[in-house]
Amino acid sequence: MYCALLGDRSLFSAAVETAEPRIKVLHEIRGYLRDERGAEIVEWVIVCVILALIAVAVFGPAGPLNAALQAGIQRIANIINSTS
Repeated sequence: MYCALLGDRSLFSAAVETAEPRIKVLHEIRGYLRDERGAEIVEWVIVCVILALIAVAVFGPAGPLNAALQAGIQRIANIINSTS
């Protein structure tokens, strides 16, 4: 059965063709999760997220090293301004 709006393609085949890329991606993700590589990737993602959170906590606007860095930069700026 052919749909008059789609020419020689049926409505069902058009829907299947648009769903195929998503299905391929889902199968690939499932393959990574079943494989050891997938577990290792998840572990590395978790480690990177934890390191990013620690960096934001330490160097962020309310972090303890932010005040020290700003004080050091201000000291260098004062030295440069006093010599010129």
